[in-house]
Amino acid sequence: MTDNTGADLAELGAQLAETRAKQAELVARLAQLVRAEHARGVSEYVLAEQAQVSRSTIRAWLGKK
Repeated sequence: MTDNTGADLAELGAQLAETRAKQAELVARLAQLVRAEHARGVSEYVLAEQAQVSRSTIRAWLGKK
């Protein structure tokens, strides 16, 4: 078993926070693009397939919950 020091925990915590911030940015960009494509007439099913998310996620991004 690896001995994790406080520095290791802090480093991993910082990496996790950075990764989560990047993920949030990517999700926001993807949702914005989904809304734009939907406005152009692309179906929710096609959007879900292309974005690799569920149709319910697409509907939530479109404000249809």
